[in-house]
Amino acid sequence: MQIRWLGVVAALIAAYGAGLYYEQVFAPAGCCALTWPNANPLQAERILGQVDARAVDPAAQEQAAVRVLNGRPGDPTAWLRLAYADWLTHGRLTAAGQRALDTSYLIAPYGGAFTPWRISLALNNWSALPQATRQDAVKEVNVALTDYDTRRPLEAAVRGVGDPSGRLAAALLGLGPARPAAP
Repeated sequence: MQIRWLGVVAALIAAYGAGLYYEQVFAPAGCCALTWPNANPLQAERILGQVDARAVDPAAQEQAAVRVLNGRPGDPTAWLRLAYADWLTHGRLTAAGQRALDTSYLIAPYGGAFTPWRISLALNNWSALPQATRQDAVKEVNVALTDYDTRRPLEAAVRGVGDPSGRLAAALLGLGPARPAAP
């Protein structure tokens, strides 16, 4: 009798696991809610990809960031997304956006694949950033310039920086257009 119940319990657990896998990989965004009441960061990312594929909707960006942070509070890209949503909303980083950017640096001083996005955001707000955040960005740029996989995307990402102080900082950090070699 006990073995039969163990088999039933094992089958239920396996079905739940299969359902979670289906929800995270194959299901349409928003389906199933098998992780309820806990947040599902993967589902939040999928919903964001469907709702705001061009990454220009501040409400969608903020909502996704909050959902991811509910499930993974130490996710530096979610903190960065929260800062980006603030910038999209206000055209600049407010105090809340600056805190979110600072938190992303606190969690991951070097972002690797998301470094171009973070440096671009920092340079677009350079004149308003506190000195400590500027120093974090400079350190990240110095590491990124030695990382072959990050250098080119970073140089491309900073071409559209609108803040004049950010453009100057980018040039001083060596992120401007390629210069001819000295004779």
